[in-house]
Amino acid sequence: MEPSIYLIKVNVALIVLYAFYKFSFSKDTFFRLRRGMLLLICATLLIYPFIDFSEWAGWNEHALGETITTVYNKLLPEVLVTATLPAASTEVGVANWQAGTWLWIIYGLGFAMLLLRSLFEVCKICRSVARSQRCSLKGVSVCRSDEIGEPCSFFHWIFIGTIQYPDKELNEILIHEQTHVREFHSLDIILAQLIILLCWFNPFSWLIRSEIRMNHEYLADKQVVMSGYDKKSYQYHLLGIKHTSLAAANFYNNFSVLPLKKTNKNVKQKKNS
Repeated sequence: MEPSIYLIKVNVALIVLYAFYKFSFSKDTFFRLRRGMLLLICATLLIYPFIDFSEWAGWNEHALGETITTVYNKLLPEVLVTATLPAASTEVGVANWQAGTWLWIIYGLGFAMLLLRSLFEVCKICRSVARSQRCSLKGVSVCRSDEIGEPCSFFHWIFIGTIQYPDKELNEILIHEQTHVREFHSLDIILAQLIILLCWFNPFSWLIRSEIRMNHEYLADKQVVMSGYDKKSYQYHLLGIKHTSLAAANFYNNFSVLPLKKTNKNVKQKKNS
């Protein structure tokens, strides 16, 4: 399969599936179901272009591929070529080739920049682990350092700054971050980052990652409330946490990654999941 056909299929499916998710799941509070649906969408995007539906769908996969290739190689580049003067067929062919080449160069540059940023974030995590002091807080292994601002986690590592939190707030933080660790939320973020690397020019890829992050926070918040902590005091705790901006490639599960108004609304809601 040509890379251009694969990318077009993935991006069209991304738009359709994201719209389906928002229409079907954005209002409910079945957060585990929502997580499963988001992961299914990400996996489907990467796999389905390789599946041949022509035998049972009643249309020709090869013909569709030729049509997509025509749109990519002819119609799109021709839009970029001035139409005021007639051009010879050879000149149009050269212009088409040049336009297609530039599109791939731009795509490759965006991909390479985000890949480097992702690798840089991984290096930052490794550096944080190396520079942090490993200790136990209430029986939970954590990494503590002055460089850490907002509490966060990545796979089995929980990062907490050297700030002395009140006992109750520390318990809330540990429950929250242990939920991220126990449920392997970092795997979801890495999968979402793969979608962004592949479809960085498509805003829906960034929206999918945002939905995954928010759903993680809903799940962790729910666990804190279910552990017996007061909803209102937990909201004030969230308001008091120092917030950090999210980088283009940030693999951490932050303690308060989503907008506070949305968090507070979620904590107030009666959970039906």
